Parts: sequence; structure tokens; C-alpha cells
Amino acid sequence: MNKKIGFITVIGLQLFFLLGTVSFHSSQIAKGTKILLETTPVDPFSVFRGRYVALRYKISQVHTDLIRDAGGKMPQRYSTVYVALEKKSSFWEPVAAYLHKPKGGGTYLRGKIDYLDAREMDIQYGIESFFLNEKSADEIEKGTWRGSRDWRKVQEATKRRIAQLPEEDQRIFRANLTKSWANSLNKEIDEWLREEILPNESAIKIREKYSRALERIAAAQNVPEEQETNIPPLTVEVSVAGDGRGYPVKLFWDGKEYH
Repeated sequence: MNKKIGFITVIGLQLFFLLGTVSFHSSQIAKGTKILLETTPVDPFSVFRGRYVALRYKISQVHTDLIRDAGGKMPQRYSTVYVALEKKSSFWEPVAAYLHKPKGGGTYLRGKIDYLDAREMDIQYGIESFFLNEKSADEIEKGTWRGSRDWRKVQEATKRRIAQLPEEDQRIFRANLTKSWANSLNKEIDEWLREEILPNESAIKIREKYSRALERIAAAQNVPEEQETNIPPLTVEVSVAGDGRGYPVKLFWDGKEYH
């Protein structure tokens, strides 16, 4: 009998916690500031994964010169950052960034720095997925294929542009070396310099080699507008809570609204 009561108590506490969590987040969504965010172009072969759409926003990249409280120091990767947003025409855009929670009013989203260099930060806000019901998921999945032929043309154009790069750049491209990897390499080089393992002249050559190669690769992957796909852009309505947490509540795509 005692075991039965204990089991019921445990189940009851779990349900109470679950209902409390749902109630809390529902309240945050209801009270939050509703903002409209624009997404960046995405690969139609990877945007749809199972029952959710993978999203990347234009506000995911923020210039480091918008940071207001760094005291001249660069933030660290995986640090928390608060991005202040203001409405510009239809969409909300970054106007400032803080490493500590801002005091006073305004609307800001809280995120984590996924990558940074001297010029910009890549930020994850926890709003990069939008879950859909089965019918909506099927509709969007089929719709993304409408531009697949154009996307293949873009991929072919990118391959041709990469093939025109120096052999060393092509090797770096085939190795899938990224800006994030280069950032890690720079930290390792800093350690080598401190320990006097690597001469400063060699460190400069290594940094310049990969930095310039990655810039050329990025330029080659930047296909001109006339070759871009005609896939409809995604727009997302996000509810922003008082603590900066974001909740995607609506997805707009190809003239339709999804919840």
C-alpha cells in the first residue's frame, strides 16, 4: 500500500512540475513583446529536418562594435550576450549588444556567442527551430523543393568558382575548415607564442594564410543575385520575455501562417 501511495505521489509531482513549466512558459509568451524577425536564405535540402524547420536569422550575426559594456575587451565564445532590438520598417534589427543584462527599458534577446572574431559574432538565441504539425510539415517540405533546381544551379556555380581558387584554398575548402576552426587555431597560436614555441613571424604567416584563404572561399560561395534561388523567405514572429528569452510563436512562409 505504501509503495502504491509513493508511486502515485511521484507521478503527481512529475505532472505538477510539467503543468507548472507549461503554465510558466505560456505566461511568458502571452506577456512577451511580439517582434517580427527576418531569416537568412537557407539550403532547401537542410532547412527541413523531420517535424521542424531549422532557422537562421539575420540578427544571428551581430557586429562587435555594437557591444556597449565590454570595456575594450573582446567577449569569449559561449558567453551570454543580450542583443537590444528596435523595429526598422517591418522587421526588428540589432542596435546594441551587452555582456550583462541591460538596465532600463527596451527589447532585447538573450543568446550565446557561438563564434566571434574581431568584427562580428554569431549568436544562438534558442529560437532556431520551429516545430510543426504533420500537415504543415508536409506542406513546407514539398514547397521547399520548388526551388531545388535553382539551388542546384547555385551549387554548380559555387563549385566552378571554388575550382578557380589557388590549390591551397581548394584544399582548405575540401577539409571543411571554417571560421570557427580558425578562431580555435588563433587561440592555439597565442599559446605557442606565450610558450615561445613558435616565432612571431611564423605566427603572422600562418594567421594570414588561413584568414585570406577563408575570405576568398567565402567570396566564392557568395553567388550573385541573378543566380540565387526563388525559394520564398521565412519570417518568424517571436515573443520576447522580460528576461530576454525568446519564443517563436508564428511562422510566415509563401503567404501562409503557421503556428
